[in-house]
Amino acid sequence: MNKSFLSGVKNVLADGRYSGKLFSNSIQEILGCTVEIAKRNELHTFKVIPKRWVVERSFSWLEKCRGYGKTAKESLIPA
Repeated sequence: MNKSFLSGVKNVLADGRYSGKLFSNSIQEILGCTVEIAKRNELHTFKVIPKRWVVERSFSWLEKCRGYGKTAKESLIPA
């Protein structure tokens, strides 16, 4: 990771999969920011968890932008 690119990041929101000390310590060492884990309360039930929602929407927006880029590349006609 490039620290200068992520200089404004103060807190990393992560899924429960990244709850280990290795991940947390690595982020602290590389970026100098804290890690906050957004965990589910109950298994196999749907509940909106505010901070987890932020993470999921961010990934959704990134994927949507990626899709626009793929569509634009596919529609170009080679000269």
